[in-house]
Amino acid sequence: MQQHLPAPTCPPLDELRSVHLVGIGGTAMTPLATILLQMGKQVSGSDVSDVPWLARLRELGAHVFIGHDPEHVGDVDAVIISSAVSMDNVEVRAAQARRLPIMKHSAALGSLMGRRRGIAVAGTHGKTTTTALLATVLDVAGADPTFHVGSELVAYGLFGKHGRGDLLVAEADEFDRRFLDYDPELAVVTSVEPDHLDYFGSVEAVVSAFEAFLARIRPGGAAILCADDPVARALPSGNVERTTYGLAPDAHWRLQEWNPVDRDRGAFKLRCPDGTIESFVLGLRGRHNAVNAAAVVAAAAHLGVHMPDIRRGLEAFAGTRRRFEIVGAALGVTIVDDYAHHPTAIHVTLQAARDHFRTAVWAIFQPHTAHRTASLQAEFAISFENADHVLIVPTYRPPGREVEASDPTIDALLAAMHHPDARSLSAADAAEFVAESVQPGDLVLVMGAGDIWQIEKDILAGLQRRSSRPA
Repeated sequence: MQQHLPAPTCPPLDELRSVHLVGIGGTAMTPLATILLQMGKQVSGSDVSDVPWLARLRELGAHVFIGHDPEHVGDVDAVIISSAVSMDNVEVRAAQARRLPIMKHSAALGSLMGRRRGIAVAGTHGKTTTTALLATVLDVAGADPTFHVGSELVAYGLFGKHGRGDLLVAEADEFDRRFLDYDPELAVVTSVEPDHLDYFGSVEAVVSAFEAFLARIRPGGAAILCADDPVARALPSGNVERTTYGLAPDAHWRLQEWNPVDRDRGAFKLRCPDGTIESFVLGLRGRHNAVNAAAVVAAAAHLGVHMPDIRRGLEAFAGTRRRFEIVGAALGVTIVDDYAHHPTAIHVTLQAARDHFRTAVWAIFQPHTAHRTASLQAEFAISFENADHVLIVPTYRPPGREVEASDPTIDALLAAMHHPDARSLSAADAAEFVAESVQPGDLVLVMGAGDIWQIEKDILAGLQRRSSRPA
């Protein structure tokens, strides 16, 4: 009988010379690859398809392959794999046969955090924006942090950056319990709601994972929790310092006032723990992002950043891709791309559209896994109340999580919504229908965590064709 020797232990990532990333185009793998390249590592990687942000990795020096092949695993010190990559992947098998160290993405990021002052931002929603905003504030303040974000920061043109400072700011994803590979000095929890129940199995398991995450905070560290979320605020934090933020009257950092300034910015006032009131202008839309900014102010203040520098950082923030990103306009219609795929995220995004644009709102939504739609149907049914028109396209099913099959969840959701204008169409038909139906001044929000963003160019093209027709 064949013997399987234990896999070799991977040395700390800082000490490696070269790595190969299987699934390099993922939104978690891309920032890691960027950091490693900027550290001077030799980086190669592969993915099943090309995506726009891989061009930037190639510019930085990565050798990127499209498709998987054992020959892609060259003379490297270790192989890092995405959570979406199976151990049966041909490149993973090749690495095993050669006795190369193999680690998951979260273990690799945890290795980097282990040698730095880690700041991990977790939560069912809000973590990408909060991580990116905190990284920007710290960078503007001169801390030169390393950052790892699951979306491209517009001002940097990057998902990640290797800084010379001792801080590492990282988005901490709960799926696959990835955040349990991190040992932060400072942990932020924006929200804890039912999600990824196809993986966790129960809400109790979700909460338990977040409890375990906070238990990994280093001695002498701190937890910053959203006081508006009943589960997040109740999480035990052990003996570390505990701070809360939000709209709740008893929050240590309390958001007292928020108003939209224009279509792009909001202004808010924050009561600090010492009772003083600070005013800020934020280049993000929606009250929910002012709450995220309150978390950033609390975290930055804890790290010793002075309030004027925090204010400059918030004003300098230019946003991230796929978070209320205006991708174009034609015929007086604005097209917005957004990652929202959880009911709460959909609700607050549509509310932000109402607050800042005050016009007719079209929502094109691509569900992300049929399991999520079914398990959160009641929540999804009421999340579109701020949209005038709703179009739901076929569900995106991530490889390895769900197989393509008939999906009754969309019809069930439409029946539960009781919305005056909601319908189900293919993605192509939705793009055509919207391009022909919208009126000048309308706002079109394309929402989902899958590949729905690809129809935005079709909507814009349809609008341009319509505008060129004779009156």
